[in-house]
Amino acid sequence: MDFLRNSIKNKLRASFFGLIVLAALGGGISIFYLNKILAYQETKDAFGEIVYLFSEALENESTFLIHERKEEEFLKTKVSPSIQEHQRGFDHIRKTLDKIRDSKLIGELKLQSELLVLRSQLLAHESYFRDLAEAYHIKGFKDYGLEGEMRSYVHQLQDRQNPKEKVFAFSLRRHEKDFMLRKDLKYPERIASTSSEFIDYVNTSGEEHHTEEYKVRTIREIEEYVAQFNKIVEIEKEIGLSKNDGILGKLTESTSAIQPKIALMESKITKSVHRLSQIARVVFVSSIAVLLIVGFLFSALFSSKISKPIIELEGVTKEVLNGNDDVEDKLEAYTSKDEIGSLYRNFSSMLAKIKENLRLVSSKNEELEEKSVEEHKHSWATQGLARFADVIKNNNQDLEKLSYEVVNQLVKYTSSNQGSMYIISENEKNPEMIPMAAYAYNRKKKIKNPVLYGEGLVGASWQERDTIFLSDVPKNYITITSGLGEATPTSVLIVPLKTEEAVMGIIELAAFHVYEEHEVKFVETLSERLASGIQSVRLQERTSRLLGEAQQMAEELKADEEELRQNMEEMQATQEEVSRSHQESTQKLEETSNLLTIYSDLVQSVFKGIILADCNWNIIRINEYTEHLLQFSESDLNRISLNKVFEKEITDILTTMNGSSHGEFSKEIAVNVIASSGKRIAVRSIIRKMKVDENQYIAILFNKYDLTEAKKLVKNLMKKNQFLS
Repeated sequence: MDFLRNSIKNKLRASFFGLIVLAALGGGISIFYLNKILAYQETKDAFGEIVYLFSEALENESTFLIHERKEEEFLKTKVSPSIQEHQRGFDHIRKTLDKIRDSKLIGELKLQSELLVLRSQLLAHESYFRDLAEAYHIKGFKDYGLEGEMRSYVHQLQDRQNPKEKVFAFSLRRHEKDFMLRKDLKYPERIASTSSEFIDYVNTSGEEHHTEEYKVRTIREIEEYVAQFNKIVEIEKEIGLSKNDGILGKLTESTSAIQPKIALMESKITKSVHRLSQIARVVFVSSIAVLLIVGFLFSALFSSKISKPIIELEGVTKEVLNGNDDVEDKLEAYTSKDEIGSLYRNFSSMLAKIKENLRLVSSKNEELEEKSVEEHKHSWATQGLARFADVIKNNNQDLEKLSYEVVNQLVKYTSSNQGSMYIISENEKNPEMIPMAAYAYNRKKKIKNPVLYGEGLVGASWQERDTIFLSDVPKNYITITSGLGEATPTSVLIVPLKTEEAVMGIIELAAFHVYEEHEVKFVETLSERLASGIQSVRLQERTSRLLGEAQQMAEELKADEEELRQNMEEMQATQEEVSRSHQESTQKLEETSNLLTIYSDLVQSVFKGIILADCNWNIIRINEYTEHLLQFSESDLNRISLNKVFEKEITDILTTMNGSSHGEFSKEIAVNVIASSGKRIAVRSIIRKMKVDENQYIAILFNKYDLTEAKKLVKNLMKKNQFLS
């Protein structure tokens, strides 16, 4: 037994060989019983197949009785799908019975006699159904078989001239149909009675048409009809007037005998299968129990030889993993010459090499980790810049859309919680930053208030042209709303969008984490590119706007050119008339022009402000001084009431003027005039009503250089109104 002492392999081989022998013995017995169970189950399945086929045959019989016996195919050929399926099913049943009969298990179960009885019953059932199909084919239906022949006779009887004869014929027909429906033998008796009465009537009625030839033919037709009907009655009796009579009764009785017989035989086989299963289960459980006991004994025997040294080696391994390097003494203490001893010695050598390799790997890993982190940061920034370059490229026509897409993508790319973007307005006098886009928690936000130069942190970043990064955010600076409630962000990053010349806008980001240095540098780099993109978009927008204005002007010039062409055509039509009056008009026009020039120069040399209104007090003309004083343009005041420009005192004077019966009226007054800013300016004014070509006008002159000279000048000018008209 020395081979068992020096080699664990030999010990294990002997142990496993013993276990295999025991397992083979138990397995062989279990397989024996399992094969028998499978054989019994196969026989049981065969009986189940017979049950299924017999059920299918019964369904085919039912289908034939309900439908196919009346169909034209069966009535012509004596063949139908159900009859063919019935025949195939019983052929399969016979083959299955022959297979079961040849099985050895039938002898063990002592079922030979019962199997023979079942076979004869099934064959008899098949024969009954063939007889039933033959009987139905002879009987026929409608125009086929005996019913077809009988129908021809009844049609002859119904074709009578006398109403009384028709009544007899229809009575015979009604009794016939009642019998076909109810299968009651009283109806054949009624047909016999009615036919006798019908024959007596034909013989004794004395009707004119009842010639001897007519009587003989009619009586023959009645007797032939009754004879044909009696044949059908006999066929119906053979078939069975109810399901318990005739061939139908035999089929019902056969079915009632076959089904319990099959069920009984199935039950016996099932009991045998159950008994064998219990035996196989006991053998299997016993084999497992023996294997477990023997295995437990082997494990206890080899535990001290194999498991204990391995457990000790596992403890040494755990100490090494926990950082205890002083385990060499424990490894050298095991001096066995078997495989475990060799394992201890090899483990000691491996441990020394592992220590050296771990030291080298640790140093190398630190270098690789630092390099990997830097490469990841560089790759992240490069991919981000490429991604936003596409965003700028794809949205270079619309500044608002570009702003939203940049903020949306930047919030997601930097894992921020909120973001916003401001663009500096193009108003050079009063520049301000307009909020263009805001985004938070996958939703588009709105910021209404613009930011002035130097206002808040955003304005400070604009003013200083530098990044502002807060990692200690004040509680009231900004609040981020999330599914967990509201909270102050951990860090805020504000970066100006600047070119070499100017700041174009600001990007502001907020997050619950602190932005790393490479993320801040990425946003700063992106801001420079984004500033150039914004500059380009603005240039394109300005170019597009100028192009639109140029196109509009071109269209207007084209329209003016067309209108001018039409006017020239009209002028050519009236050229002769104009030429006749040209000489006279030229002289008057020169005089009027000179006088108007003198009038304008004189008035504006005396009065700084001039306002001309119609009779409804609506302003129709002002001079440049009035525009500058009131900060209104002439178009702003066009058709505006004098009440909007002067205070209430002037209303009373204007009302007095309208009520005056004189054509002209003049009044000097001190009044306040209202500028566009709402400021009231005190002026000394002359208000004058005058009439030109039957039209009333109101002139207001104010802020004169010399009031006395102005009155004289206006009075002299008013005297010349007739010439002006």
